[in-house]
Amino acid sequence: MRITMRPRTSLRPMMPWWNSAREARAGKESHCRQRAPLPKDILALRRAATPIDPGELGGSAWQAAGASFGLFMAGAIIPVLPFIFLGGSHALGTGPAVGVSLALSTAALFFIGAGISLITGVRLIHSGLRSVLFGLGAAGLTWGIGHLIGVTIAG
Repeated sequence: MRITMRPRTSLRPMMPWWNSAREARAGKESHCRQRAPLPKDILALRRAATPIDPGELGGSAWQAAGASFGLFMAGAIIPVLPFIFLGGSHALGTGPAVGVSLALSTAALFFIGAGISLITGVRLIHSGLRSVLFGLGAAGLTWGIGHLIGVTIAG
């Protein structure tokens, strides 16, 4: 199943409510007397606008948790692999493992972003670069905070 963003078609069920709210704000008394949608009405509108059927998804919470854990572990090992196979110091800027780790992490982040673009319909390059930007930004922020508070890794 492919999920795409189509604002004009997916928001069509909500248009009558928006139009009535807009007219009510304009001062038309007939619309002012109508009740505001209840949360259950909003959820029904959202379900009508979203092409995902929860019954088709299948799976369980335990399967989702297991898959999340497995994928997290697979992603976490990528920056560590060069240090296992190439050796070298863990300090930033020393040894070949640092550069290889940075290159592998950047490539993995880009491919994950590119894979996400297949689901979301966003341009591949945009999604890939956004993942690289946020991933490397988070890594840099983590390293910076650790450096500020004096964290060291004894090897």
